[in-house]
Amino acid sequence: MNENAIDLIKETLKFESVDEFESRYTNPVHKYVEEDGKAIAHLGCDKRVLLSPVGEINGGFMLDNAVAEEKRKQGIFTALYKEFEKENEDIDLFYGFPLQYELLNLVDKQDYSIVGEVQVFAKILNSSDIMQGHSILGTIVSFINKIRDKRSKTLDISGVEVSETKNLGDIENLGDETISSGKIYTKRTTDFLSKRLKHWGDCEILVAKTSGEFSGYLIYRFIERNDIKYYMTMDIFAKDEVSFEALISKLVEIGREREVSLVGIWQNSTYSTSLKRLGFSFARSSIPFVAKKRNVDFDIKNINNWYLQPIEGEIY
Repeated sequence: MNENAIDLIKETLKFESVDEFESRYTNPVHKYVEEDGKAIAHLGCDKRVLLSPVGEINGGFMLDNAVAEEKRKQGIFTALYKEFEKENEDIDLFYGFPLQYELLNLVDKQDYSIVGEVQVFAKILNSSDIMQGHSILGTIVSFINKIRDKRSKTLDISGVEVSETKNLGDIENLGDETISSGKIYTKRTTDFLSKRLKHWGDCEILVAKTSGEFSGYLIYRFIERNDIKYYMTMDIFAKDEVSFEALISKLVEIGREREVSLVGIWQNSTYSTSLKRLGFSFARSSIPFVAKKRNVDFDIKNINNWYLQPIEGEIY
């Protein structure tokens, strides 16, 4: 850890501690610009193994890019980024969910492409919590949800057994078998999963089994924001729609038992039909996703070619 960067981390990146900052990374690359013994800019990259149409490649997940406020608009980050790329020629594909000020620099000056936007979907379990102060609207939403639940033609999930686990070995690389060939996504090794889950510290895992074989998993965590308590799906893989619906149905059941207001998940083309069937709908503004390829030759600009989940970063 660069001791001269502590002020930048706390004041500009708004982290309460260095530990909180460092725990976001699984295989970090940090670059700084210093002036008078003090860091005035930071570039963060987490090196990860990606699976792609051409097999395993080296990925770089970009995060925590910042320049001290009094040093902005001087070309400092652009120079820092170009130096970073030269020093990390092994990275084949860069990607991330940048904040607005990062987005402009990466797209305008670093040749990143806006791949698309990730949409957040939710199933409301307790409309009264969400519609506090709007009793009539809350009643209407509750009524609509009840009708939707009755009309939902879900699949028969009786042949899928869903249970809790703490053993990451049960789910390691399950995505290799479950995502159709051609998708781009982060390889879920035990090391990657354990570090990401340790960062949050409060995740729970569900696993699905069909005929005694693992057929999917779901990682979720409890979140409370703006007085709304909910479960967010941080990562999910399923070998088929039946396993997917079994996992989500179990999470909804747990949410009802523990009286959370809603269950959230990122919409993904792989499971979009199932989400609608289970009564999920669009919940919040979309999240921009960017990427830049360097040593590979396949299409990265279609978001449906990616399999993205909140476990990648901190935006959800």
